[in-house]
Order: sequence, then structure tokens, then C-alpha cells
Amino acid sequence: MANERLLKRLALWQQGKKTNPDSFELVDSIISDLTKLLNSRRGNVLIDESMGLDDLRSLFNGHGSPDLEGLQEQMLFQIAQFEPRLIKPVLSYDEESSGFGELRWRLVANTASEVFPQELAANIKIDINGKVLISSAL
Repeated sequence: MANERLLKRLALWQQGKKTNPDSFELVDSIISDLTKLLNSRRGNVLIDESMGLDDLRSLFNGHGSPDLEGLQEQMLFQIAQFEPRLIKPVLSYDEESSGFGELRWRLVANTASEVFPQELAANIKIDINGKVLISSAL
């Protein structure tokens, strides 16, 4: 429970629920928060103007190919900057799984949990509408 975000812990406390730390819950919580983070538009988050990605809705509308290196750098910066529960995140483009109208990356990192340190592996997909979907790769 110590690995949950403060507002989530307060909500559980108000409901009278106490949970034991669970490594699966930690990974699910991180993936959920990363999905929200990467679907946020830069400049629209009140906490920090640099939080979130550029608008991805027009990513596939141009005649040229998208700037994959720039996009990968943006995502890696967001993850490293705003997800303190991950240590040393590594993002790699998955060219084999990417196709028309979707781009895929693989995220590998270690959790910063003192109780249950573990490796996190996730698949990141950006669909044709610019929506970021993240799922566990385990």
C-alpha cells in the first residue's frame, strides 16, 4: 500500500480498507498511471505544464513517417520524470509488431519498491487515433 499514490491511499483509508502490498497491484497501478500520463496532452495538466505528450491525433495524417525517435524520447522523458516508482526505464521500438495505423514500443524497468522489487515489462501501443494503450508484457 505504501507504493500507491497518496490520493489512492487516502481513498482506501476513507473506505476503511487495508491491503497488504501485492506486487501485481503495484504493476497494475504503475501501468494505469502511465496510461493516464501518456494520454495527457502537454500544456493541459495543471500540476506541471511539461507533463504529458504532444497531441498525437495527427500522427498518422501526414505523408511522411512520424518522428519515432523524437516520440520515443518524449515518452521516456515523461516516464523517467513523472513516474518515480520506476528505476532506469528503457524504451525500445518494436518494429515487427508495428503496422499501419499503430506504433508499438516495449518498456522495461525495475520497480523502486523496497518490499517487492521486481522487473516491469509493458507493451506501449499508439493507435491511429493517437490514443496510448499500455498492457503488461508478462
